[in-house]
Amino acid sequence: MFDTGAELDAVTRHVRRDPETVTVILRRNFAAPHDAVWDALTDPEPLRAWFSPVTGDFHEGGSYQIEGNASGEIWECRPREHFMLTFGSQESLLTVELAYAGDDTTVQITHGVPISMAGSGAGAFYVGPGWDGALLGLAMYLRGDEIGDPVEMADSAEIIEFNKASIDRWQAVIEPSGTADADEIAAGREAAVQQFTMPGDR
Repeated sequence: MFDTGAELDAVTRHVRRDPETVTVILRRNFAAPHDAVWDALTDPEPLRAWFSPVTGDFHEGGSYQIEGNASGEIWECRPREHFMLTFGSQESLLTVELAYAGDDTTVQITHGVPISMAGSGAGAFYVGPGWDGALLGLAMYLRGDEIGDPVEMADSAEIIEFNKASIDRWQAVIEPSGTADADEIAAGREAAVQQFTMPGDR
């Protein structure tokens, strides 16, 4: 269905930690028009096709609910440029930004989680692989690949293997970042394995 290595290589990943927050940053370029990418990220019908059913008031000041997952408030929405929303709690803040050149569009995802929840930079294991999977789904949708039910796809053997490889990529980012010690990294990795490689647990 897809080349796991190529899909993961297409994403740049960063983790940073300050006294209050652990933040993951992912960036990927798509060979797709800017409007098509924005619509895929903000229109309920495309979201259902590649991500998950999402309901709510899709505008600044509105709220949303991902079926069986997080809900939150939309703090900012600048059409075709970026949106910022809370993700599951007021302290978990997600920003999605778009930039474009010609027919290509770059998407950057920035997700900040309080240090009280993340514990250390190893908290990147808890959210990073999930956003890798989301960027994979978006890429497949924009290419016109067959996805089927994205929720069912998340439990497929191919996605489980993708998630295992994603966890390795995040470990390779966290270890040199100086944001977590060896014990924290080992514990975070184990938590990610349980979260992202056990069918039905996501």
